[in-house]
Amino acid sequence: MLMSLRDKKFTQREAEFCYQMIIKKGNKTQAAIAAGYKENSAAQYAQKLLRKDYILERIEQLQQKQYEKLEITVDRIKSELAAVAFLDIGEAFHEDGTLKEIQDMPEQVRRAIGGMTITVTRNQKETTEYETKNVKIIDKIKPLELLGKELGMFVERTADVSDVVTQADLKARLESEKSRK
Repeated sequence: MLMSLRDKKFTQREAEFCYQMIIKKGNKTQAAIAAGYKENSAAQYAQKLLRKDYILERIEQLQQKQYEKLEITVDRIKSELAAVAFLDIGEAFHEDGTLKEIQDMPEQVRRAIGGMTITVTRNQKETTEYETKNVKIIDKIKPLELLGKELGMFVERTADVSDVVTQADLKARLESEKSRK
């Protein structure tokens, strides 16, 4: 029977290891070192700790708390992927073809922007200013691929190679035929 986390008494190092697994983004050796284990044996201790159900459960619990704090959910991630994947770039422009100000763009468009550069050039002799705006949109291929995988659209297919004849097979068959004659 699994012990409740509330009933489990963690050692100070075990508790610190769990927190460090979140901070060190899953690097078990670095987490063990940060928790106070010696560098030369940290990897072994980390492996040993990660075999304990209550340690794994606590790390998962800490990750969930972090996700909740950052409001990271499956639905939100899918929504962000969809915003990029199904972006209509036309929504970033006015009818006359000029780029809208960022605050005037629909949220879906703003969420798909990976970067923006505005360059202002002034003519010294005249009072004319030229403004150049470059907007970098996040690549759509990866979000589409991730959404497609989520929906089961991409199935790994393998070819039946039992009937495939290699160059070596052909050579051996030719040699065999020649020797029969």
